[in-house]
Amino acid sequence: MDYDGLTREDVVRVLATGQVSRRFTDDPRGPRYEMAGRTADGREARTIVRLLPGGTVRVITAYAETE
Repeated sequence: MDYDGLTREDVVRVLATGQVSRRFTDDPRGPRYEMAGRTADGREARTIVRLLPGGTVRVITAYAETE
């Protein structure tokens, strides 16, 4: 996240407005999801998240797409 210059607000925006682009279902700890969306300044970014009991979303990593 820091390396790609993403802020917390960028990650929240991707989660709120993006789409699930991939599902990783073979993890014994539970499925993970890759969310793809855009930051406030228009960059494409992705986050990997896991849904926890009670509806909590755990962000595992976030990164900006490189061209």
